[in-house]
Amino acid sequence: MTGRAGRKKYISLAVSALLMTLIAVMLSGCTEIKVTHPLGSDTLLEINDTRCSMGTGVFALLEAKENYKDADDTLIWTRNIGDTTLAQYLKSTVTDELLRYTAAEVMAQPLTVFIAEEDREKAETDAQALFEDLNSRYNLARYNISWEDALDLMIKRTYYNKVYEKLSENISMEISEADTKVIEISYVFIPSEDGIETAEKMRNEVRGGADFESVCSNYGYVPVQDLMVMKGTLQASMENKAFALRDNEVSEIIETREGYYIIFCLEDYKVAESLANKNRMIADAKKERFQKAYEDFARSNKMRFNTSAWDEYDLTVME
Repeated sequence: MTGRAGRKKYISLAVSALLMTLIAVMLSGCTEIKVTHPLGSDTLLEINDTRCSMGTGVFALLEAKENYKDADDTLIWTRNIGDTTLAQYLKSTVTDELLRYTAAEVMAQPLTVFIAEEDREKAETDAQALFEDLNSRYNLARYNISWEDALDLMIKRTYYNKVYEKLSENISMEISEADTKVIEISYVFIPSEDGIETAEKMRNEVRGGADFESVCSNYGYVPVQDLMVMKGTLQASMENKAFALRDNEVSEIIETREGYYIIFCLEDYKVAESLANKNRMIADAKKERFQKAYEDFARSNKMRFNTSAWDEYDLTVME
């Protein structure tokens, strides 16, 4: 378990990014909960016969608050962002996380996902460290939070991580190198009124070995230079041509309604950037795969949530 310094967010950056994307995140929506009967005050949520205690939920809420506690802006918790505040957003996020963690615990068995002895030992170590950390900063006894609640949270997170990876274990094989590669190009646009003859002269000069930028300048055009692109970032008519080029190769003239494009390939495979793009695509595909499985699960299982008791906890005053 990392220490407080390792867990603490860089508030000025993290919060700024959060505030800019908050509305979009909230609009993505949380899982619909089917409330079929009241739950006891010590139970936050229940999925089929699997339970998440109120202590586990409040413990997760305090952990989320602690990550932002050192913000210099003392009004950050109550600042209005659209129809919500940071405090409300964090509570909503924790709610959705707890639903996903508990759902994953239920999903684990049919997926033949189990927690090994070393997984449990790590969960116990992490739970102990986090419990001691938060207990030194908050009155956990006031919220009836026990070490078992901390362990339950870590166990649920372990199940979630394992189910998440199980559902997406073959995704990297499904994403091809051609789909993930990043190339570096320069290109120039010649308006229709300048004529295709101008474009042909320029292309022929570049094919003959002339410098692309110099040719563009000589004809009075300013090219877009040193542009790194991946699939989906160029218009289709340009993308197909660009990704077929090799290093130091010039494209055919690409004719559009507005004019003509000429592309010059500087590098047909950016290694580091392509790897980063592949990792990003894999991460996005994993999220999408889990989200679909989770939504299917939520539609076909009883998910009960103790809304009335949960609403009583105000993150802004919890201490």
